[in-house]
Amino acid sequence: MKRIAVACVGLLLLISGCSGTPTQARPTGAALDAIFLGVVRKDAPPSFDDATLVRAAHVICDQYSEHPSTATWIVQVKVLTENGFTGYAAGGMIGAATAAYCPQYSKYAPKP
Repeated sequence: MKRIAVACVGLLLLISGCSGTPTQARPTGAALDAIFLGVVRKDAPPSFDDATLVRAAHVICDQYSEHPSTATWIVQVKVLTENGFTGYAAGGMIGAATAAYCPQYSKYAPKP
């Protein structure tokens, strides 16, 4: 859990532009995808390629936009574990997806 917490904090710092350069823009597109994948790839099931992981992250955000609540991530953990993620990796995936692609829902995401 500590490794996921450190990775998620690092992801948040990178995407929020808190790297010491106040004028640095938040990464987007392929750069944001690369940061996200760097966080989640090592704990993801081998059956999830990079494109599938990014699509799954966007589905997580879609679920938050349709049902913004803490119950949403509980359902997401269930779906991810049914598809090969450990509970630990599912929590990391949801936290990283939220930080990268829909930070406006971070209050609903699992906390490290």
